[in-house]
Amino acid sequence: MKKIFLVDDEPLITLSIARMIERSGEDYEVVGTASNGREALDFLERNDVDIAIIDIRMPILDGIALLEKVRQNRIPVRIIILSAYRDFRYAQEAIHYGASSYLLKPLSQEALMDTLADVSKMVERDKTVKTATSLFSLQKRQHAVYRLLETGEFTPKELPPSLQTEETGCLLMLTSPVEYPQPFVEDCLELGWEPYRSASQICFLPDSQASPERIFRLAKETKALTRDYFLPSLAIAQSNGGFRVTDLKETVVQCKVASIYSFYFPETPVIAYSDIQLFGLTSIRPIVSAFEELHGYIRLSSVNNIFQKLKEIYDTLKVEMSVNPQTLYQLVYEIFMEFALLERKQSGTKVFSDITLLHLQNFTTLDALYEYTYTLIRDYFDGKKTVETDRDEQIVNAVRRFCQENYALDCTLEDIAASVYISKSYLSQIFKEKCGVSIWNYFTDIRIEKAKELLASNEIKVNKIGEMVGYPNPSHFGHIFRSHVGVSPKEYRDKIRERLER
Repeated sequence: MKKIFLVDDEPLITLSIARMIERSGEDYEVVGTASNGREALDFLERNDVDIAIIDIRMPILDGIALLEKVRQNRIPVRIIILSAYRDFRYAQEAIHYGASSYLLKPLSQEALMDTLADVSKMVERDKTVKTATSLFSLQKRQHAVYRLLETGEFTPKELPPSLQTEETGCLLMLTSPVEYPQPFVEDCLELGWEPYRSASQICFLPDSQASPERIFRLAKETKALTRDYFLPSLAIAQSNGGFRVTDLKETVVQCKVASIYSFYFPETPVIAYSDIQLFGLTSIRPIVSAFEELHGYIRLSSVNNIFQKLKEIYDTLKVEMSVNPQTLYQLVYEIFMEFALLERKQSGTKVFSDITLLHLQNFTTLDALYEYTYTLIRDYFDGKKTVETDRDEQIVNAVRRFCQENYALDCTLEDIAASVYISKSYLSQIFKEKCGVSIWNYFTDIRIEKAKELLASNEIKVNKIGEMVGYPNPSHFGHIFRSHVGVSPKEYRDKIRERLER
């Protein structure tokens, strides 16, 4: 869907052009109008526009002056100049200043649509070049940020603009248990995040801008993005303020420490280092003693006491947060090994013997780990000893069916996890293990293949096809389609047409 912007001081002309575009049924959308160059420049600086059709003679700021401003400000938009016959010399001058084409008044539908088609191809080429250079640019930015944060070394001119400052500030760190898809990283750049590692991004906020409202808004906008990319969970940690860019190694340590507590605070928008410094000061000994009692109950097969003690440990950890997650994984693993000893004395399927410490680390929140542990022990005593790998295979098969049957729905990772009654973190992990791809990639592949089938038909508009495969936002559909196929939906349809006409 190409976004078109119309600029003319005669409202009847902009209305007429808008109606021509609407009647064409082509993949265009008029996203705004302006009556002079100053209004147009303000709009172009604040909104994404693919093509602007601009009258050459306007009050306040004429078409030539507007073209110069667009070029100076590096606004990524293709411009078509609208000119009367007597202004043809000005139209030629406009081409010299970077206009992509021109249209002469009075305007015909055919001339308008032919010119839009030609300039649309230029827009597609621009996006192809941008995509090709985008990955290289991301890699350069990531390398520069990594050197700064890990070694303290940096070349000022290589740093992203947000890190080229003398002000003091704080660091925000965005982390995930899975690697980020590149389109997600590109979307995050627009919010102010910089790539750091494959599953980490950072944002440096000067102290003058690091208000609670600003940080909360950034967290809200960032987590809203995860919905489209099926990311299971994100932790946003905040360092103390007062640090210069040259001293950010210390802020990384603070953010990593704060990120650990996302295990206990999965729903907290931002975990500040200043807020968690007092956590964990309670002795770990009472929890260790509670686990020792739990071992005793398991040896006696005292079912009621096992579940009572397990709930007691969970309730204590929710309040005191006295155990590092890695230590807790080890304590739970030792409990499972206690059950494995009981299994060896019995005939039948072995469940606990196949569980590894690495497997437990897939549960990235206390709630998810408790739910998994409770369910496994309950099933053991209920005699439902299904082999864990078989259970995971059944879950993955159910998810595959869900994706194949519901690709047209605007659903989330939470919806898919709820359909198989497990946490989204655990689902993401086992799906990647069994299928070799993330759920987002699997679901997106299905949607894109369906979209390609529908695009082969000329009867359905591109934006409608996006809706039919689960992308109600035309821009997001175009972005995802291009990242998977290499061309826009419109360009893909044109190639199909060319192939059929041969």
